[in-house]
Amino acid sequence: MKLQLSTSHAVDLLRQDEYAGWSYHGATALVEYLENMEDELGEEINFNCIDFRCGFSEYKSAQDWLTSHYGRPLKDALKFADIDCDLSSDYDVDESISEFIRDRGTLVDFDGGVIVSSNF
Repeated sequence: MKLQLSTSHAVDLLRQDEYAGWSYHGATALVEYLENMEDELGEEINFNCIDFRCGFSEYKSAQDWLTSHYGRPLKDALKFADIDCDLSSDYDVDESISEFIRDRGTLVDFDGGVIVSSNF
């Protein structure tokens, strides 16, 4: 017997996970990403809050992810990750970091932040 979750119910369940700290928009973006994956793969994904918490993390921006991931100031983290970009342009920095993440994992953009797979 399987229970079918609506998008809003899945978002609510993610948000109830006190150890994950998903925002409403972040949880919604993750659920919609997973629903799209189901459609693309043609198979259902088992809903498991712990797996999602361990597999994905929410950040305010791609820059926030980079500095958190490498534990360094932005300029040093860019150099350490070997990301070449124009530091005078926030757009270029964000796009370069986003491309870096997409080349190595999963990036889900949403209004208010990003979700990154934790397979780095």
